[in-house]
Amino acid sequence: MAAKDLFSTGVQRARRFYLESGSTRADLRVVCGGWERCSSDYEVRRDGFPMFGIEYVAGGEGDLTLGGRPYRLSPGTVFSYGPGVAQVIGSDRRRVLDKYFVDFSGRAGERLIADAGLDGGQVRQVAAPERISVIFEDLIVNGLRQTAYSGAICAAILRHLLLALCECAVPFGTLATPGFATYARCRRHLEEHALTVRSLAVAAAQCGVSEAYFCRLFQRFDRQSPYQALTRLRMREAVRRFETPGSRVATVAAAVGYDDPFHFSRVFKRVYGVSPQQFRRVRARSAPVDALD
Repeated sequence: MAAKDLFSTGVQRARRFYLESGSTRADLRVVCGGWERCSSDYEVRRDGFPMFGIEYVAGGEGDLTLGGRPYRLSPGTVFSYGPGVAQVIGSDRRRVLDKYFVDFSGRAGERLIADAGLDGGQVRQVAAPERISVIFEDLIVNGLRQTAYSGAICAAILRHLLLALCECAVPFGTLATPGFATYARCRRHLEEHALTVRSLAVAAAQCGVSEAYFCRLFQRFDRQSPYQALTRLRMREAVRRFETPGSRVATVAAAVGYDDPFHFSRVFKRVYGVSPQQFRRVRARSAPVDALD
């Protein structure tokens, strides 16, 4: 299929790429992608699409009918389509759509779309919109390079995009609910106080909710328990502190909230696959000479 058959008309500006055909048996193959600023009369009507497509609204507003169901598009909305999924996409006349898109094929993409809750033509919202925009921009930059490696690089970036959507996409309409607002407040509190919070019960109380509700919020909106979120925040800070030459395991453990350095070491290895001592040795070998003086 030629690029002209895939790219929409009725746009004011666009940055788009089309990759030459690779192996049709590839586990994941990016066909095209880009960014579009729609015109006020932008409208796309399709009975289906020959491959998988994902579109992400970065700005403006519009209307979408997907599989016969209507949705109002706004920044942070992400939706998918594919074979047999009818779609009508239109832009608001005053606040025209800015949107990213990527079209692809392959069984790996199909699996990851399903993991993100976007299979069969679904609409979701993104809790971390800037993160998704950055990934799309990286995809466009590499797609436009048109080198011998562009296809493989874009496929890797698409995997990154789909995994990020697995992590931060939530059901459509969620972002406006009181429950999500409470979760966002609890998540922010955990991020700001990860090194000093002594228990989940204390963190929940500081946020003004019960521990049971605190846990349900994270399971619903974060796809992980608050304990897992807290552990990852602490381990991330531990890695940062290990960047300092001469840092000691016991000192770092205490600084990130672990009284027992042996327990800290077990958790660190479970998260990163290596012990703190192994991590420090690797970092020391790769550090600049003047950083070790």
